[in-house]
This record gives sequence, structure tokens and C-alpha cells, in this order.
Amino acid sequence: MLKTGRVAVVFALLFPLTARGIRATAASLTSNLRQRPGRYGGAGAAALVLVLGAAYLTGGGAAILAGVLLPRLPLYPLLAWWSLLVEHTWFDPEHRTGTPAEIEAGRCLRLYPRNRALAALAAATWLP
Repeated sequence: MLKTGRVAVVFALLFPLTARGIRATAASLTSNLRQRPGRYGGAGAAALVLVLGAAYLTGGGAAILAGVLLPRLPLYPLLAWWSLLVEHTWFDPEHRTGTPAEIEAGRCLRLYPRNRALAALAAATWLP
């Protein structure tokens, strides 16, 4: 088993909030706005202008900052990062068989070993 120090874990958890993480997010957003052959022909840039314009008309500069930029630059990447860390670090000592969806569902349901109500809710709503 790989051991990691507490400082490394904290830095890993907060990576999207670091300067490197925000630069990576900005680079990804910029790359998605560039027009590429076979893509939507500038629809990304048009959508960005539309969203920023709607935010400005709704609440001015504060709406752009609090409603678009803060969630999009640090918050969404942080939550997505945590989701990836959780999904890919599950310890699964049991060998499972079945379709990929059944294997993944079995891993997810391990989160609710003693609560059948939550397991049933998960199985009915968000499991594959």
C-alpha cells in the first residue's frame, strides 16, 4: 500500500485552488474556446459571451464574478478533482464479476454497508 504524508494529501486535495491548478483550468477553458475543424464553429465562444452578458444584465460585475468566474475557475474543478480522487482510490479487496456497470455498482454500494435505505436510493437514482 502506498503511504502519503499529510502535507502531500492536503496539497493533492487542494490542487485546483493552487496557481498551477487555476492555470491548468484556464488553459483547458481557452483550448475549448478555440475553433477546431469538425467542431461547432465558434459556438463555445458565442456561449461564453452569452453567459457573461446574461450574468452582467442580471447583476452586473458582481454576478459575473460570483455567478460565473468563481464557480467555474476554482469551485467546479475542485469538486471534479475530489470526485476523481474518491472514485479512483476506492479500496476494493473483493474480486467482483459481472458487467462493468455491475462491478461499479457493487463498489458504490459498499459506501452503505449498514443502511439499506441509502443503498436502495443510490441503486434507484445514480448507479449504472
